[in-house]
Amino acid sequence: MKKELKRLFAEYETAVDETARAEMLYDEEPENESYENAFDEAYKREYNAMMEIARYIHKITFGNISLETAATMVDLKYDELKILASRLIA
Repeated sequence: MKKELKRLFAEYETAVDETARAEMLYDEEPENESYENAFDEAYKREYNAMMEIARYIHKITFGNISLETAATMVDLKYDELKILASRLIA
């Protein structure tokens, strides 16, 4: 469980960083179609990585935390969630 959470958190953080970089380029040149496409793809990867964590939380709580709640937790309270997870699996 610990390895899986670490992997999922690392993938999500990488995706968030990629999205931020792609968004910065796109904001600088909003008419650049390749920047727009790169941002769209990066955002999809970020969303998918977020949902992977949410699905994992839903699974390890035996459904006691709904998928929707888990996704909200990742989206709005990621830093707190990561701290909590590190304490629970230490």
